[in-house]
Amino acid sequence: MRSLFVAVTLALLVPAAGLAHVDVSPGLLEAGQEVELRVELPELRPDATPTRLDVSGPGVRQLSTRGAGRSGEETRWRVRVLVTAPPGPTTLLLRARFADGRSVEVRRSVTVVPAEAAESGAPVVAFAAAAVGFGALLGAAILLRRRAATP
Repeated sequence: MRSLFVAVTLALLVPAAGLAHVDVSPGLLEAGQEVELRVELPELRPDATPTRLDVSGPGVRQLSTRGAGRSGEETRWRVRVLVTAPPGPTTLLLRARFADGRSVEVRRSVTVVPAEAAESGAPVVAFAAAAVGFGALLGAAILLRRRAATP
């Protein structure tokens, strides 16, 4: 009888946890970078609060985690990860661990984006091109204004 109770209880809890609001931000992770994730978990078990959160996924390795407090029934976490996955969608496995040794797993999708081309100088070139373009427009406007003012 007890095993039936446990099976029914788990069957009721697991879908509820799967449908609950779980937030992982940012949702875009830069390849080759360390990123701090902000994770918000709903009440996953009515009788306990998670004591630890583990995050893993293909090409995503957890470096550290710390609790960041509560907001109502939600627990908030800061998780530092190293992203080595190639660009594209990937699924994170979030495992909330409880003092009694049990855990609840939730999956969330994020997108890995290519590393910024900062080392190649692309942002500097883009900024310089924008500055030159703005200067050309400003110069043209001044010339047109002078010509219009000259009788």
